[in-house]
Amino acid sequence: MLGAHLLSRCLAPPVLAAVLAAGCTDQLPTGATANGDVPLRVTASVVGTPIATLVVRVTATDITTPLVFNLTVSNGVAAGTIKVPPGLARTIAATAMDAEGDTTHDGSATIDVKPGLNPPVQIHLVPRSGQVPITVTFGNYGVVLTPTTDGIAVGGQVQLAVAVTDAYGNPVANPTVSWATSQPTVATVSASGLVTGAAAGVATIVATYEGVAALSTVTVTGAGGGFVVASLAVGAFHACGLTAAGVAYCWGYNADGELGDGTTSARYSPVAVAGGLTFASLVAGGYHTCGLTATGVAYCWGYNVDGQLGDGTTTNRLSPVVVAGGLTFASLSVGVVHSCGLTSAGVAWCWGYNGNAGLGDGTTTNRWTPVTAAGGLTFANLSAGGWSTCGRTTAGVAVCWGDNYSGQLGDGTTTDRLSPVTVGGGLVTFASLSAGSDHSCGLTAAGVAWCWGGNAAGELGDGTTTSRLSPVAVAVALTFGSVIGGGSYTCGLTPAGAAYCWGGNGSGQLGDGTTTSRLSPTAVAGGLTFASVGAGSDHSCGRTSTGAAWCWGSNRDGSLGDGTGIDRLVPVPVASP
Repeated sequence: MLGAHLLSRCLAPPVLAAVLAAGCTDQLPTGATANGDVPLRVTASVVGTPIATLVVRVTATDITTPLVFNLTVSNGVAAGTIKVPPGLARTIAATAMDAEGDTTHDGSATIDVKPGLNPPVQIHLVPRSGQVPITVTFGNYGVVLTPTTDGIAVGGQVQLAVAVTDAYGNPVANPTVSWATSQPTVATVSASGLVTGAAAGVATIVATYEGVAALSTVTVTGAGGGFVVASLAVGAFHACGLTAAGVAYCWGYNADGELGDGTTSARYSPVAVAGGLTFASLVAGGYHTCGLTATGVAYCWGYNVDGQLGDGTTTNRLSPVVVAGGLTFASLSVGVVHSCGLTSAGVAWCWGYNGNAGLGDGTTTNRWTPVTAAGGLTFANLSAGGWSTCGRTTAGVAVCWGDNYSGQLGDGTTTDRLSPVTVGGGLVTFASLSAGSDHSCGLTAAGVAWCWGGNAAGELGDGTTTSRLSPVAVAVALTFGSVIGGGSYTCGLTPAGAAYCWGGNGSGQLGDGTTTSRLSPTAVAGGLTFASVGAGSDHSCGRTSTGAAWCWGSNRDGSLGDGTGIDRLVPVPVASP
């Protein structure tokens, strides 16, 4: 029986035996339906896996037609009730499937089911390939613990929440739950589920009710994290950090060479960018990365099919190449397939893909080397988005150009623009701008955030999913020190360093411990204080006030840099190189 492991009454795996033994079931619910079938509550944490459905199949010699139950996944937990006729030798097979219907895990066990009360049973499902194992619990109760993973610093705290349901899925009011930790020297847990970090390491926190347990993995780091950086840059599926000495490191997806280490191998922890250069700043785009030296010379590497590396070719580069033209820049910004630089005089230059006029040179012709953008305007800052670009003039007026399919240019239309148009008629002046994939945001001098463009996932933060063709205020009584647009979500940082995110959350990129999209700002869990945050396609990273790098969300190809490929719903520290 592949991957099967049973928990008989008062019996558990060694690490949890002491915890579960204390929960032997004496006060269990009546366990029979009107027709005599026995209800069993099924729960499984599937965080860090692509599982969308859990299929449970029950067979036996006296069951003429197999019983099949389809359980859906919500917030990283598969849960539901199955009803099994009592009898001997019931084979329970559990199959986990992704959104495409492909099997990712499976396992089975043969048990006896008696009328009334039954001891909890666990089946360990073995992954078909490249995934973490998962455990499915069948019992008289379901216990769900949130968040299922978390990261805190030594001395930091996180409050865990437990929900208990009976065999029919009805909430159990005021359940008496016992708490325990596998590593009390790493993390302690109170009688109310408050976890406190004691020393660097990993601890499993266990909440038990009537013999049924739920687990949460808490990573505790000393000094608030692992890899210490001077700055962070977050791309679509990769990220990079710059040390105080100017050495660039990158991690994550690398099929096009965007990590710059001379290979196309994905990296699950930081690797040094090849070439021996030192940089003053880094920016990461869709599938390419650029860096600016202390003397203002721009280098880029990675995907180059549209000329976004600016070296006069369309050849992908696995390590940095200098941007042609002999220009020096004060800052850089990169989008999905184009790049821009701003000179010290405030002149904008762009290069790469131009099919939607994101370069702002009045054409839709791709450019393999920099061309002047924006009709001679001078800017205080630039932000390259998906296929559009926005700039803030020295007077604080926001202008945008390029792709406008979702209204991300903010001019009241959905018409692509070959040259700059004023956002919102210039009624709002901004201190900073950030262009996301299909939306844009600006921050006023008073710290009020405004956004416009696509809003299908709530990325504008106005409490709706209605796209906006001109700026709307983010619906929260918060002031921000910075705001950054990502794929279909947005993050903001308060002046005190508290991180908030809103919009799409399918991979946990909002960092609030769930996969629930949010229509207004929600606090990033963990209680960390950040100096900066960055948003990718579906993962986020932040640099704390002590310089430690933390990431959360999708971890495909190692984009979180924690040495695993497991999605994280809350921040985890980036591993040191």
